[in-house]
Amino acid sequence: MSEVKKKLTRTDIVNSVSSKRPEFIKSGVRAIVNETLDALADAIVSSDLVEIRRLGVFSIKVLSARRSRNPRTGQSISVPEFRGVRFKMSKE
Repeated sequence: MSEVKKKLTRTDIVNSVSSKRPEFIKSGVRAIVNETLDALADAIVSSDLVEIRRLGVFSIKVLSARRSRNPRTGQSISVPEFRGVRFKMSKE
């Protein structure tokens, strides 16, 4: 049977930082985490590459439009261009 993997959410990050640094107010930690993740998302959208040392590199990968086949019906379909975020973990 396959193992269910838990997602890491913003709340998980806030709780983790708050438990490790009890001198910080939880609402302040929440604001910092939200601003940091929002800034990261904006940077990824506005540039081609975002590198964070000891974490990794975020980049935009563009998959061009192409013809594909519906595996259920065998019908040929058109797949539009797709822009997706890629992440490569740091080696450190």
